[in-house]
Amino acid sequence: MASRRPRAHGLGREVIFAACLELAAATGPEGLSFGKIGRQPGADLTAVYRNFADPDELLLALADRVMAMGREGCLPDPWWR
Repeated sequence: MASRRPRAHGLGREVIFAACLELAAATGPEGLSFGKIGRQPGADLTAVYRNFADPDELLLALADRVMAMGREGCLPDPWWR
């Protein structure tokens, strides 16, 4: 009987976002794939598909997350209304 990879419990969007950022830092954006993203936290490709319908949905959500990270701690100038 073939051995199975241990199931990654709690693999949600936050874990997937962290895996994306870690992989992108190590390999550049061209190194990202659903399979690599799933394997990073010890899961597999299907774990990513349980959270995102397709790569486009993941990319849009990741872009939103990265932009939000860039805005953290930023306050508008007093003249901004």
